[in-house]
Amino acid sequence: MNIEQARKLSIPDLLAACGHQPIKITKGNTSFLYLSPFRKEEKPSFYVDYKGALWLWHDFPSGGGDIIKLASCLNNDCSTQDALKFIEDKLGGNNRTQQKFSFSPQSDFKSGLSHKSTLVLHRVESLGNDPHSQIIRAYLSEERKIAKNLVSLYLHKIHYWNRNKPKTKLKPYFAFGIKNRLGGYEIRSASSGSNFKSSLNGKAISIIQGGEDKTQTINIFEGMLDFLSLLTLLKIENLKGDSIILHSTTAIDQAIEFITSKKYQFINSFLDNDESGETANSILSSQYGTKFKNQSIIFHPFKDINELLMEGGTLRLN
Repeated sequence: MNIEQARKLSIPDLLAACGHQPIKITKGNTSFLYLSPFRKEEKPSFYVDYKGALWLWHDFPSGGGDIIKLASCLNNDCSTQDALKFIEDKLGGNNRTQQKFSFSPQSDFKSGLSHKSTLVLHRVESLGNDPHSQIIRAYLSEERKIAKNLVSLYLHKIHYWNRNKPKTKLKPYFAFGIKNRLGGYEIRSASSGSNFKSSLNGKAISIIQGGEDKTQTINIFEGMLDFLSLLTLLKIENLKGDSIILHSTTAIDQAIEFITSKKYQFINSFLDNDESGETANSILSSQYGTKFKNQSIIFHPFKDINELLMEGGTLRLN
């Protein structure tokens, strides 16, 4: 077994072969939470995610990485060659793995549809005065309380096809969205009755350049509405520092890769006050130490900044 073959294998499968079972499985079998295999603990702090066709693990004291790094850590930081042998011994090769265990990634769309084969980008437009744009504007400004100028400044109207529908019913759907780092779009439905979120032409984080050049600060948000809610509350059009919108806390690895490559000195997190937000904040704190600042306290006890905005609350500046 070589490195390329090993990296295609499932970390949950390897952990299961070693006797470690997940405490919790979410995101359509693509996110797993465990008690750490490296020490005794009562509260799980070790988790595994599938993203970008690759399984990755995270452990607060020990770091994280791919399946080869995990195998090495499980065997006293052994060599890559010994780690590959360990994986092969446990899983019996690439062909056997998926037959022996059941932890294979599924679509993480709430609609249950695969974005790779089903949803297709049709066209992207600026928000105008057409009926669809009016629906989007009304939803965001009246229900979500986002400032109207920010809606036009940052968001687009996205039309897409659902190829899962019969050809006789094939029609373009619309949503609002923001461009991501891959050049695709992260989209949401403009309806309080739907939690539909998806990605078109690739799923990735979004990067928004700050209002001042040569900034050393990066701000991290879970969703586009959180970013826009903070701007609305502060009554500004942009933050001084750059911003990352994760679109899901499972994208924390992408954020860390970007932050590290740009050598930011100050990392502010505005992630949700919930379990996934706390887990992501713990990873960031472990990664960046004193450079990291958890700003979620400014909208506590609300789950996120948009909830604070909708409830008419004020920021507790930290």
